[in-house]
Amino acid sequence: MILQNIYEKIEKVCPNLVLFLTDDQDVVLLGAEHMTNLRELLVRQGTVLSNAYVDTPLCCPSRSSILTGRYVHNHGAINNSLEGHCSDRVWQETDFHARCVKLVHLQIAGYRTFFAGKYLNQYGRAESGGPAHVPPGWHWWQGLVGNSRYYNYSLSINGSEVWHGDHPDADYLTSVIEKQALQFLASLPPKSHDLPQHEAPFFMMLSTPAPHAPFTPQPKYEDKFPDLKAPRTANFNVRNDGTKHWLLRLGEQPLREELLDKVDDIFRNRLRTLLSVDDMLKKIVESLHEKELLDDTYIIFTSDNGFHLDQFSLPYDKRQPYEFDIRVPFVIRGPGVGKGVTLPHPISNVDLAPTLLSLAGVAVPKDMDGVSLKSFLLRHEVKEGASELRSKSPSLWLGSRTLLVEHSGEGFARTDGACGHLGPGMYGCDPEFDCKCTDSWNSSFACVRQIRLVSDDAIYTSNDASVSDINIQNSSRSRLKEDQDDHSKDSGTTITHKHQKLKGRTTIYSEPGSVRTAKDVVFCRWQDQEEFVEFYDLSEDPSQLMNAAGRLSAEQLLYYHALLDALVRCSGAACHVA
Repeated sequence: MILQNIYEKIEKVCPNLVLFLTDDQDVVLLGAEHMTNLRELLVRQGTVLSNAYVDTPLCCPSRSSILTGRYVHNHGAINNSLEGHCSDRVWQETDFHARCVKLVHLQIAGYRTFFAGKYLNQYGRAESGGPAHVPPGWHWWQGLVGNSRYYNYSLSINGSEVWHGDHPDADYLTSVIEKQALQFLASLPPKSHDLPQHEAPFFMMLSTPAPHAPFTPQPKYEDKFPDLKAPRTANFNVRNDGTKHWLLRLGEQPLREELLDKVDDIFRNRLRTLLSVDDMLKKIVESLHEKELLDDTYIIFTSDNGFHLDQFSLPYDKRQPYEFDIRVPFVIRGPGVGKGVTLPHPISNVDLAPTLLSLAGVAVPKDMDGVSLKSFLLRHEVKEGASELRSKSPSLWLGSRTLLVEHSGEGFARTDGACGHLGPGMYGCDPEFDCKCTDSWNSSFACVRQIRLVSDDAIYTSNDASVSDINIQNSSRSRLKEDQDDHSKDSGTTITHKHQKLKGRTTIYSEPGSVRTAKDVVFCRWQDQEEFVEFYDLSEDPSQLMNAAGRLSAEQLLYYHALLDALVRCSGAACHVA
């Protein structure tokens, strides 16, 4: 079937862009099933990417990756502290924004830009410019000072600090973000039917505190879902088998039964906070519709990282390399995007900035580590010279991606209180949960997340390069390519392509629903004295219960170590690995 008959024809306009970014919303435990507006207005009217990952399971580094389109080792914000370069003085420098924070390019391209909510965890600190500092790239700026909260906070309103108290509705942060966003939309001129587009498109980034701690719901929702419990997944409150890294082996396992009530209460309150986000989403969509802007607007909904609730007996947090902490919701609607479609193709949060830029018609800088998903999502032919999806790679079109996940461990010089016996270097140790800790100085890790999808029909437009042309550029390249071929053979799957010549290039396309998973693995290495390694084949062990690193051959270990060595140093196109 001709692709133009499947997807709506794309108008040649500069579209509006709206990005909803929640805080700590995982897709494994807290998806969209209770967010009715998200389901009706985005999921059914757009495309869900069910294998959306973050490059790091922590707020500030992940948000920095979203803003820059770069992996953590390239943008430098390694954790949530000023010492870890979270919104430190470097982020205040205009030249840094020009080089790294690529969403600034939208303002340069003539977009009206609006931000409201949580920016980076240390934003507004006196040591880094205070609330008077407005990051370059934003015309309208309403940034939360500090980390997520729901009441008793301050906002930088275009550089002026404004305090909010604890009024149940007027001060609830999600509602304040909603009000500011609606005021911005109300200020826009009506769509002109005499022009092919409204004269100045806009980009809105709405960054909610929900469902981050302290998990405070709006009063009207505080009694919702009284009987819901945290999902009892296969890895819920299980005793670790001793094959996982040392931090997971620390403390009593499983959690005592009386602690599970608190876990369930956290789950309910997280969900309740998202109901206010769901309300905001509906009102934004209604406002766009009333101003006749909805059909010209791309809306994306995603999160900065995932979350766990007693998985592997870890009480509640993120910072781990498992699916519940690194996999997030991702849905997009807009002109040309398939409706009611779910795609398993793997993407990363570093793909967000290049995708937004290319949707706006802005050239994607070559030093971005992510790829634009525009052509993949819109299913139309890539023009000569365009950089969408780095369309030179058929493998990326097929969904064969090797993504990097990295985390820098964080700890304090001393551990105080009831958990003081643990000594220095620990972080987030909770005496209520038997001194379980969320992080430590030597809990840094890097992972290779590989997903390979195959189909009877490939999906891509190829110009002149093959998979090997964008493969890892290091001394192990031939060994890696050979081993990749061996892994492909092991899958027992044969790919048959349908070819169609179009304007001098080979266009390969696919009918929906023909994709299946051939490889679904994660390999992680810790920077500790053990140089600990974990490996999971999620096609066999989706809950990651058993570390299978011991089953890898010497050749496979060499392959994954070399691949990881290359990725933790990659930049730009060298990061685009099949």
